[in-house]
Amino acid sequence: MTLRDDQMPGQQAHSLPGLTIRRATTDDIPAIRAFMLRIFEEDYGYGYQPRWHWDYDDVQGVYLDNPRHVLFVVEDDVSGLLVGTAGVRAGGPAAPSLPHWLVERYRPPERTAQIVRVFVHPEYRRRGIARTLVDACRRFVRDVGGYEVIALHSESAVDFWQTMPTVEVYDQRSAESPSGAVHFELAMLEG
Repeated sequence: MTLRDDQMPGQQAHSLPGLTIRRATTDDIPAIRAFMLRIFEEDYGYGYQPRWHWDYDDVQGVYLDNPRHVLFVVEDDVSGLLVGTAGVRAGGPAAPSLPHWLVERYRPPERTAQIVRVFVHPEYRRRGIARTLVDACRRFVRDVGGYEVIALHSESAVDFWQTMPTVEVYDQRSAESPSGAVHFELAMLEG
């Protein structure tokens, strides 16, 4: 996997042959939307939900036009297919089903970077793509500055997040909740 230096200054290339990670562009939006919709339907099993996937409706405004947000994409160098995504946006989780203390933990929203949409195509999993995407997100958070904490939640990849430098903050699986998400905080990068 190659990290495009022109889009991610100061970052070194990683060697996962045949893949390139870079910041998303306007030209990528149709492929991003198709890829995310596939994940919502096949991996999540419930498809697109506007109340949870509102960023899907405005990829340009949420990720491309805001200098404190980013969406990385992974491309297969041979096929040109988009095979992974990961994003950062300001603010913590705020679903009505969450306890008040958790929502308040991430206020004001400008201080919290939330890692979102860490998706990898099933045929490309277990190659280090998600880890590389998360590293790119952590570098982005460090380089953009102003964030004090990195938050994230996951329903289907809890085991993956437990292998990262995370601290579990709240496990919704044990609560009366429509979500089975586990909420984590990810270590900030120094320097």
